[in-house]
Amino acid sequence: MQTRSIGGVWYFLIFVDDRSRYTWVYFIRRKSDFFEYFKEFKNMVEKQTGNYIKILRSDQGGEFKSREFNQYCKSNEILQ
Repeated sequence: MQTRSIGGVWYFLIFVDDRSRYTWVYFIRRKSDFFEYFKEFKNMVEKQTGNYIKILRSDQGGEFKSREFNQYCKSNEILQ
């Protein structure tokens, strides 16, 4: 973002369910926080719905290309 949020953060993370268009927004302090928020989001959604995340589409930013994140997706059978 060009302007800080009310909480003083520069970045946000948006997850959109392709089927329902339901949207979740997380405000994050650093891009490096992405992976922890993704794991939190995945656990919450899978517990609430009983469904698993199967495919993840992204803007191919650097946070989506880390070795740790790619290994996590592969071990959880998430296609990128």
